[in-house]
Amino acid sequence: MSYADFHVALNDIMGQLKSKLGVSNAIIRRLEGDELKTVAHFGFGEEEAHIRIYLGQGVTGRCAKENTIIVINDLDSYKGQYISGIDNARAEICVPMTISGRLVGTFNIESTVKDNFTKEKIELITRMAAMLAPNVASIQSKAGTSLARALANLESRAETGA
Repeated sequence: MSYADFHVALNDIMGQLKSKLGVSNAIIRRLEGDELKTVAHFGFGEEEAHIRIYLGQGVTGRCAKENTIIVINDLDSYKGQYISGIDNARAEICVPMTISGRLVGTFNIESTVKDNFTKEKIELITRMAAMLAPNVASIQSKAGTSLARALANLESRAETGA
């Protein structure tokens, strides 16, 4: 899948999940060397979406470097390094995207709602990251677009109870 196709698919998914997850924006970054480069984003301006982030830098870089999920439900009280993606962000989650234990990128979501990321939302976002990771590693296949659209449809049905 191309970067453009992946970006469209992410926008479809996040648009459908916006109210369910309390999402203000989301960004998927691919690890290239020691830099995390944007491959798709939702709710960001172009300039903010393409801020350069390196391993260990900010929440996203720390997530990648430590290969661990980072949840900050009160950014106002957070004492670590934070690189703002949107105005009025109050909570953030960043999930490492791995394939067979190898880091390929990160999935980061911010919310304007403090304490937004509940255990259930964290589990859903983590599953989404795992499903999208193969596409991040190899953005070439049209099958990836089908997977992303299938995920969007699945989440949409879960929201409506269909």
